[in-house]
Amino acid sequence: YNKYYTLIYANEEFYSYLSYNSASFKKLCNNRVSEIILDKDKEAFANLIRSRYQTHSKRHITLELQLKTLDNKLKWFSLSGQLMEDSDGNPYCYFVFFDIDEYKQVEQRQRRSIETIQDVLNTIKKGIVMYNDEQSIIFANKFASQYLGYDGIEEIVKHTKLNDLVYDDESYNRILNYNGTRSIKFSLKRKDGSEH
Repeated sequence: YNKYYTLIYANEEFYSYLSYNSASFKKLCNNRVSEIILDKDKEAFANLIRSRYQTHSKRHITLELQLKTLDNKLKWFSLSGQLMEDSDGNPYCYFVFFDIDEYKQVEQRQRRSIETIQDVLNTIKKGIVMYNDEQSIIFANKFASQYLGYDGIEEIVKHTKLNDLVYDDESYNRILNYNGTRSIKFSLKRKDGSEH
């Protein structure tokens, strides 16, 4: 499409993804790509294209966004494109669209499931902290963050690693060597440095 978002060419797969054909897209959308972009995304998308045209060294674009289908549903797409100019110097955009709607739906369901689990864990009056292989904290429930003196769950997750929460090296090594088959005791370190 050109700088006015008028579609110059699209294959049939593009139209079918959005439940259109070339004739209905031209009639109902005035053949303009901007008609299928959500209103809340239009300005950001236009600013991105404009800024990339001005930065000649960064003309490749990849992004994910939702587009409107003929029946007014929303579908997720991954766009990979290049900003180009024709022989007369007129700008246009070449994009490849990938349908990622099913992947995004699964991702959103997983996120909702995780949020539900987190809500349940936050009602438990015992501290729960989860960490990954790099010892980064990936989850802490509300009780744990309060018990350790942090200002909410987000602070303890974003700004701490496992060794920030363990008071001494002996306790830290004991946790790292824990095989999950027995209970262990160790000292925790609060945000203010005190031992618990």
